Amino acid sequence: MEPEPKEKWFHFGKPNKNRFIIQSWGTQLYLGVIVVALFATTVANAEIKVNCEKDSINITWRIHPMLVPFAARHFLGNCMASRFNVLPSGEGNAEFNYKLDDCNFKRLMKGKKLLYKNELAFRPQPRWSPASYVYPIECVYPIPKGWIPPFLNAGSGVAEGRGGLKFHMLLLNEGITAVVETNVIPLGSFMPIWATVAQESHQPLLLLMEECVAATTPELQANSNVYPIITNKGCLLDSENGNSRFLQRYHSSAITLYLQSFKFGLGEEVYIHCKLLAWDPEVLSESKKACHYVKENERWELLDDLAQSNLCDCCESKCKSRRQRSVASEKHGMDIQKKRQNKDLYELQSLIDAHFESRKKEEEELLGLKDRIEKRRAERAEQHRIRSEKDKGRQARREAERQKREEADVHRKMEEDAKKKNVLSSMGSGYSSHLQKIEGKRGKKQTEREKKKKIMAERCKPLEVDNDFSDADLGAKELWEWLHDLETIKYDHCERLKRQRYEVISLRNRIDELQKQ
Repeated sequence: MEPEPKEKWFHFGKPNKNRFIIQSWGTQLYLGVIVVALFATTVANAEIKVNCEKDSINITWRIHPMLVPFAARHFLGNCMASRFNVLPSGEGNAEFNYKLDDCNFKRLMKGKKLLYKNELAFRPQPRWSPASYVYPIECVYPIPKGWIPPFLNAGSGVAEGRGGLKFHMLLLNEGITAVVETNVIPLGSFMPIWATVAQESHQPLLLLMEECVAATTPELQANSNVYPIITNKGCLLDSENGNSRFLQRYHSSAITLYLQSFKFGLGEEVYIHCKLLAWDPEVLSESKKACHYVKENERWELLDDLAQSNLCDCCESKCKSRRQRSVASEKHGMDIQKKRQNKDLYELQSLIDAHFESRKKEEEELLGLKDRIEKRRAERAEQHRIRSEKDKGRQARREAERQKREEADVHRKMEEDAKKKNVLSSMGSGYSSHLQKIEGKRGKKQTEREKKKKIMAERCKPLEVDNDFSDADLGAKELWEWLHDLETIKYDHCERLKRQRYEVISLRNRIDELQKQ
């Protein structure tokens, strides 16, 4: 399908003696020329950052201010920079964002790794000349599981895409080193007109100038006064009458018209209208070409391939467009296209139905899982309630038993105290009467030894042994029952923990499988 051509023009102001006033519109890009060895040293000191993504690559190339006018001559393989910015410091920032299938990346398999290799290059000269600077790029990835080399995985397919193309035109200075700074050009000097199409992620494009005319009006009209520059499907007519010519390309997506200024529309503003065409570089024909007349060889020559210069022979007469297809062939092609679309729609519908069936099963499984979770949660709550009730009953029994033991201890102490008092009182009365008798007999004071015996007799307490061990047996039995309950609860918790771990692992595996689908 032939892309829709777009037009760009240049505005020429009023003449001043033998000069023309020139003003240009368009996105500002730069076209470079041969660069001296100093530029190679400047490029070598550039800062390059490489980021290898899963299936793409992002490269940022910091360019020296001296090389900013030559931004269009920095390449990744055969791809130009996808984005270029001029920083406040005067340096340039070229970004290359491409897939690993683009830009002539070389894929190598080494052991258990995949290597993607390419080169960043600065080419101030045409593409057949060696690059002034080359920086190797390499991305290493592990081989995916189940990956099969392309030569073992045969297949076929059709790729189709749609999108708009961005065309740009600029007027450069006579040295072709930067955008022209003045709109005053002497008569007879050359005006390099540079045009390009944004390559981006498209397949390789060849930019052609199909027609160019100079007119005195910004829009071409039936009564406009025009001067033909390029006519007859890409023939540079002004190269036969003057010294204009096409310069050698540095990339297929750009073309430079080296146009010699001429007298036209004196006293009026002059506009140049060009019809740009993006085409397949491998398919050249009489209607898709860029030809100029070489006076030294006295013949028309093709810019992109001198061996096919016979395509320019029609520049002396009239170049015909390709033959139109018949209505029958178009109808047959439409039928094939319709069948293919119906087949694709059927396959798409089957995929959609299968997707919704699997989605329905997954939702049912999810609802069942939620029900099981709620049921398990209710069971855990009931178990917790029963266990808390048991704990409360056990604590109440312990408290009642403790109170009983305390009351029994108090009662026993009171009885012991009463018995002790009785014993002491009986011992004290008998011993004191005995002492009185002795004192009466002696009629003397008590010796220290006698005093000590008296004191020891008062302090001595009777030994009472209680042979009732019923309370100790009751306490040991209660302690044993309590330990038995604790072991039972511990066993239940361990079994519950094992079951919960198994359920968690099962649910995690199921979720991972659903996410992979």
